Amino acid sequence: MNRYKARKSPTARIAVLLCFFYLLLPGVLPFLSPARALGQAVPDSGMPVQVVQRSGHPMLPGEVSNPLVQYAGSPYLFDRWTPGRVLMHDRTMVESDHLRYDALNDHLLWMVTGENEQVIVDAGLIRGFLLKEPGSDNYLEFRQNDCLGLDGLRCDRCFVQVLHQGKVSLYVQRSKRITSRTETVVHGGEARQMRLLDDDPRYFLQLPGEETRQIRLGRRSFLSAFPSHGRMLRRALRQAGIQVNEEADLLRAVKWLNATLDLDPGFLD
Repeated sequence: MNRYKARKSPTARIAVLLCFFYLLLPGVLPFLSPARALGQAVPDSGMPVQVVQRSGHPMLPGEVSNPLVQYAGSPYLFDRWTPGRVLMHDRTMVESDHLRYDALNDHLLWMVTGENEQVIVDAGLIRGFLLKEPGSDNYLEFRQNDCLGLDGLRCDRCFVQVLHQGKVSLYVQRSKRITSRTETVVHGGEARQMRLLDDDPRYFLQLPGEETRQIRLGRRSFLSAFPSHGRMLRRALRQAGIQVNEEADLLRAVKWLNATLDLDPGFLD
């Protein structure tokens, strides 16, 4: 695992105090959709989401740390820092221009503005986050699994990206894995052989009745999630010209299935 070496500083002590402060705050809200995350009212509470900035800069509780280079390849979903918003347990949305997701260790990272310090945001104090995809106007939505209840993950505080929600919902855990392959990495003027990281996404379908099934890319795996309707779905997907070999294809297949269920609620009965 990629480990971080913490160093004590006044900022770290303040962050620890903030952790205890936030733990005392009441209120648990389901994570907002990207549209609601822009500051609209929360329907089930009637309370507005507040975008918080203190002294002109956002503040997120967590542990100040220094990343150690231990592997070849990047542990991050995006190599560069990107704008985003973090939903706290106290009904506030903290906005920052410098967020990044460590997919190897399942950490949300925040760069402290003006101090060049990296903070591992305390996952116990947040419900989820939005990250802007570099080069586009899209925001990727991540929630903690304790909000989603995907039993196939066997974890409560791991982050899961929401790809699509409907009668059939699609989620992906953006994991990284340590491979057996090695590459030469030059760090600090020294060349070293390091194990290579690779993407290891894990896809989950949540079916009507909240049953969760893990699938892989490929038509056979997708159809295996519907054992009683595999032949019918294979024929329908072929007629619709939908493959399931790439993530975009899988997303298209789930959207098509939800549109079909809207027209014919008994399609999977």
